[in-house]
Amino acid sequence: MNILIIGAGKMGYSIGSAWSKRETYTIYMVEKSLTRRKTIKKKNKNLQVDKTLPDFWKGDIVLFAVKPQSFQKLAQVIVKKNILTKNYLSIMAGISADTIAKELMTYMPITRIMPNIGIDIALGVNCILYPKSIKKSSKKTINNLFEHLGTVDILKNEKLLNFVTAISG
Repeated sequence: MNILIIGAGKMGYSIGSAWSKRETYTIYMVEKSLTRRKTIKKKNKNLQVDKTLPDFWKGDIVLFAVKPQSFQKLAQVIVKKNILTKNYLSIMAGISADTIAKELMTYMPITRIMPNIGIDIALGVNCILYPKSIKKSSKKTINNLFEHLGTVDILKNEKLLNFVTAISG
């Protein structure tokens, strides 16, 4: 499985690091901070990390782990570089799935997830909001990925994700 994680801060790195321990996952991370990239390369040889998005990347999952205020510019780059995926996942707080889809100019389903820092030790709580249009196979894949990080709770509406964000930070 090919996974592109955009943003290697605390949460993005924790997720990528945990997933990189699985032999069947190829994790490619994008992080703008040189200091952070160097730290990641020292800590985890299984993660491929670069400063910029690759051109014409094609894979199974793109995970947005960036600050919400940088997403609009990022979406423009993703469209320009023709990044293609089967699943878009977002751990960004406060940006709705509809907004993400609009900025990416896509009709692809957007899955929103709110993990917490317990994922560092595989004891996280991951609240997931699936779009109605998601395929069962994609749902199964995403559940499986996040079960490696802790428990998975499925939410039924996007407003609940805001409450989870407020509680877990």
